[in-house]
Amino acid sequence: MNVGELKEKFAKSLIRSMIIAALIITPVMLVISGVFGKWRGLAGAGVGLFIAGIHSFVALRIVIWALGKPPQMLPMVLLGSYAVRIMAIAAIIYGVHFIKALDMIWLLLSFLALYIAHVAAEMACAWKSFGFAATSPGKSRRE
Repeated sequence: MNVGELKEKFAKSLIRSMIIAALIITPVMLVISGVFGKWRGLAGAGVGLFIAGIHSFVALRIVIWALGKPPQMLPMVLLGSYAVRIMAIAAIIYGVHFIKALDMIWLLLSFLALYIAHVAAEMACAWKSFGFAATSPGKSRRE
C-alpha cells in the first residue's frame, strides 16, 4: 500500500469514526443534560456539542490538508494548529460563559465528552492506518 492510499484510508476511517462518535454521544448528552439540567442544561449541552463538533471538523480538515505536506513539516503544522485551536476554544468558552441561559457544567461536560471521543478516534485511526504500516508483522522497529 502506497502513501497516498494510506492517507486516503486514514481520512475515510477518521471521518467515519468521528461521525459514529458524534451519533452516539450527542443524543446521550442531550438527554442526560435535559433530564438533570432542564432547559438550561439542554441549551448548554447543545452549545458544548456544537463547539466540539466545529473544533473536530476544523481539526479533520487540517489533518487531511497536512497529510499532503512533506513529512518533516507534519509535526510543526499539527502542533501549531493544535495550539491555535486550543486558544480559540478557550476564548470561545470564556465568551459563552457570560450567557446566563446556558448551564456551563453541561456545556463543559458535553464538550469534553465529544472532544475526547473525537481525539480518541483520531489517535486510533492514525495508529491503525500508519502505525502498523511502519513495520512488517513480527518485526520490531529496532531490527
